[in-house]
Amino acid sequence: MKYLKVFLLGIAAGIAIAFGGAAYTACTYYGSEIAGSILFSCGLLLVCAFGMKLFTGQIGKVFENKISFLLDLFIMYIGNCIGAIGCGLLASLTIPNDKYKEVVDKIATSKIVLLNDVGNEWYKILILAFFCGILVYLGVEIFKRAEHGITKVVGLILCVTVFVVCGYSHCVANMYYLGNSLFIFKHPLESFLGILVATIGNSLGAIFIWLIFYVSNYKKVETTKSN
Repeated sequence: MKYLKVFLLGIAAGIAIAFGGAAYTACTYYGSEIAGSILFSCGLLLVCAFGMKLFTGQIGKVFENKISFLLDLFIMYIGNCIGAIGCGLLASLTIPNDKYKEVVDKIATSKIVLLNDVGNEWYKILILAFFCGILVYLGVEIFKRAEHGITKVVGLILCVTVFVVCGYSHCVANMYYLGNSLFIFKHPLESFLGILVATIGNSLGAIFIWLIFYVSNYKKVETTKSN
């Protein structure tokens, strides 16, 4: 029952991030990427407010939990895939015109690994995903730790807005974009590698910033004890 709950909340999280991706795509189509970057934060805000299970929001805690937490991460990740890619595929049936399709394809092209003259260099995706992982971790932590509601919401929105407007790569959002563009079928290997590299980058970014906080707090505790 526990793992079923994790799986279902993982699907819900994938859907929530898909809503953010859809908002960004629509705003880009209307010529307002800044507005799209802000509205994208709706996805992570929904995840945090309703306790959904988002891989990029949980991976930073991997060293705080028992080894069994790895199974939780895997199950929620599969749920994220189903939710995000599923929404992308459904949304592909509603694309209104060729110009909108061009926007969808342009966004998706930057999310796949370059193999056959289509896509982005793998190391660029990795670096962009690394930065994204840091910001997602910080956004979630702000929401958890801030005392006032407005600080929680504004802090999370700012973190998400920064990573979207900078073009950083979020593996679950990429799943939506690749489903929406049908690249998941047109360029299956490139899409798989793009999602994999983004997942690794997001994970490294979240774990990196967690380690900084952990070591800082550890040293602080040790210094206090020695005094």
